Amino acid sequence: MDPLAQRGMKVFGIGLQKTGTSSLEWLLRDRRIKCDGRNQRMHKLFLNGQYEEILAHYDTLTHSSDWPTPLMYKLVYNRYGKNVKFILTVRDSSRTWIESLKRHGAGSHPFKNKHKWTFKRYYPFGFENEHIAYYERHNQEVVNFLKRNDAEGQLLILEAGDPKSITKIEQFLDLSFDVDEMPHINRSAGKSRSLSKHITMNLNRIILPIYAYLAPKVTSKVVEPVYEADPERHRI
Repeated sequence: MDPLAQRGMKVFGIGLQKTGTSSLEWLLRDRRIKCDGRNQRMHKLFLNGQYEEILAHYDTLTHSSDWPTPLMYKLVYNRYGKNVKFILTVRDSSRTWIESLKRHGAGSHPFKNKHKWTFKRYYPFGFENEHIAYYERHNQEVVNFLKRNDAEGQLLILEAGDPKSITKIEQFLDLSFDVDEMPHINRSAGKSRSLSKHITMNLNRIILPIYAYLAPKVTSKVVEPVYEADPERHRI
């Protein structure tokens, strides 16, 4: 039985990609908490502004993370109020985050990867400062929003690699786990790769330096990425 659902609690992981969201999902799922991670259908609904459908999906879950959940936290708070808690996963620095994002991008197919859906760029290469600004804005806006709503106690900021992560999550959720350390799920380096992934990575070794050099020169220096759904603009 889902121990958080028994208490009427929901918990959302609202860190951006490459901050440990998959590890958080694995940890909670292992505790029999009903979870959902990256969901392409939900992401498409988000881009179409179909927020009510996404919230209805969340009604059936206890935990959600990864796209589009990090961009739904304001509407989630408005829907569940004091019954929701947020875990904002972060890296130890913006530079660590962007380097992890680039390692992930090195193995991504240019047309099949969904990076452009949110960041409006095919890859982060050549646009590092844009991505860092997005990452820092998101993290700060999460803190500011919950502070404005006197809900700081509903937020846990969790740094990837923190040796005290399990203890902090246990205290935050009033829940115990059978592990002492966070699992390392979906790491950018050291994973076994399929033949197609190897081919993509080898091609990207040629393509990406060219992309990083040319793309900033032939495209707009400034694009408007996709930001969070805001209840002040979107009435649900």
